[in-house]
Amino acid sequence: MNSLKEKIHNKCIELVDQTVIMHQKAMNDAQDAANKEQRSTAGDKYDTSRAMSQNERDMYASRLADSLQMKKVLNNIDPHKTLEQAESGALVVTDNGNYYLSVSLGKISIDEEECFAISPMTPAGQAMLGKRVGDTFEIRGQSSLIKNIW
Repeated sequence: MNSLKEKIHNKCIELVDQTVIMHQKAMNDAQDAANKEQRSTAGDKYDTSRAMSQNERDMYASRLADSLQMKKVLNNIDPHKTLEQAESGALVVTDNGNYYLSVSLGKISIDEEECFAISPMTPAGQAMLGKRVGDTFEIRGQSSLIKNIW
């Protein structure tokens, strides 16, 4: 199971790296668009268009910062470390699914296994934190039994 945990961890890094590249490109494109705006006789049109491009650039800069923070979190996790309780870096196997407590990326499929990459700060992650094999926790009114933790 540890190799599955490592594969999930590597997939998370791959997905975050892709978002970093995507947000960096979008931010640069928006900045280029703002820089290329030419003053026209319309005046206000130029200012509005430039402001919209700057707002778009700022939005992508914020998303880029979030993605870089996710990458930092993942880089601080040792996927080879076996854990005895649900905490950041744990692969929690339950009777209702598998959860990788790391960053919020949603459903990930590896080797025909499905896993949900979630942040320990989410309500589901908070419900699991500190739990051990044999413990139960509740998410949205549904009780889950922890069968294993890696």
